[in-house]
Amino acid sequence: MKERDRSGEGREHGSGIVNISNVLAALVLVFFLFLMLGLRYIGALEKENDQVETTRPTTTTRPTTTGTGTTQTTTPQPTGSMSQDELLLRERIFAQKLEQVRQIAAVRANIIQKLKDGFAGSGLEMVIDDKTGDIRLREALLFAVGVDTLNPAGQQYLSRFIPIYLSVVLDDEYKEYIDQIVIEGHTDDEGTYLNNLALSQRRAVSVATYIFNNNLNILPDGVIADPFFAISGRSFSLMVEGQNGADRALSRRVEFKFRLKDFEMIDQMTEIFEGEY
Repeated sequence: MKERDRSGEGREHGSGIVNISNVLAALVLVFFLFLMLGLRYIGALEKENDQVETTRPTTTTRPTTTGTGTTQTTTPQPTGSMSQDELLLRERIFAQKLEQVRQIAAVRANIIQKLKDGFAGSGLEMVIDDKTGDIRLREALLFAVGVDTLNPAGQQYLSRFIPIYLSVVLDDEYKEYIDQIVIEGHTDDEGTYLNNLALSQRRAVSVATYIFNNNLNILPDGVIADPFFAISGRSFSLMVEGQNGADRALSRRVEFKFRLKDFEMIDQMTEIFEGEY
């Protein structure tokens, strides 16, 4: 597999990253939506043509009333109809695209299961989202309250966590599907949004800096994983909900998220397809 450019062209380590793959995903989504609407329209036309069978081109022979000959009466010919072969061809194309999307979506499910298996016997504390594969590390594992410098326990944690995480997400089986690995900092809602935004960003950068400075970003085959990483701070925009509202302690966290190429399109199209079939 071709090694990715170390310079990480098209990416930046920092918040507010504009990912061109999201733009492409939106375009692909629009294409699929128009395709689906077109097929629905074609189906409606076919149904309408069946209902108005008497208006299709026909030639009727009937006896004349004044002679021995016969006369032919031709009904008007409608326009805009599509042959059955053309309709079947378009349906096959639609089914092929649907299968491609489902295959890519299945990659995420496989990665999530392998992450669970990989961390099962590690003894590392974390929360893995069953649907997205996002991994939540609570604040106390890495930082003291209000501090953006990794504590010694946090450094030891990352030294064990990162090799397992990257060995799964960037395995040769999945690497070509991965667009980004996001390190995302979060805070609670005590203090101003901007102050917490800066803190969450600095914490995410501290985690990334430790990874890069300690060669945890180098895969077993020697590939440098830097271009995959994106760093983001979210302040308290995504608080964790508890039984009695927002849970401040759980909201102070760092999350690791892998993003598949065209992941937004995959999510939205999968929901549409599951509703249609």
